Amino acid sequence: MSQIHELLNRLDRVRPIGQNRWIACCPSHGDKHPSLNIKLGEDDVVLLQCRSGGCSANDIVSAVGMNLSDLFPKTDRHHT
Repeated sequence: MSQIHELLNRLDRVRPIGQNRWIACCPSHGDKHPSLNIKLGEDDVVLLQCRSGGCSANDIVSAVGMNLSDLFPKTDRHHT
């Protein structure tokens, strides 16, 4: 679950809105009022939804210096 904490630490005005759910200002479009919904989904995947600017997950993570792959849990499994 460390990827969610890494993201939350890079966002402004973060506050919890439920179990494994937060709201924050969207870094992608200069949000003044929190409009970014963040949720820890199944298998610890981080889900993002900008409800104001319609920003993509890629835009959001790029704005805080992260990659889309950072939204997924790190695994030691090798896929064949």
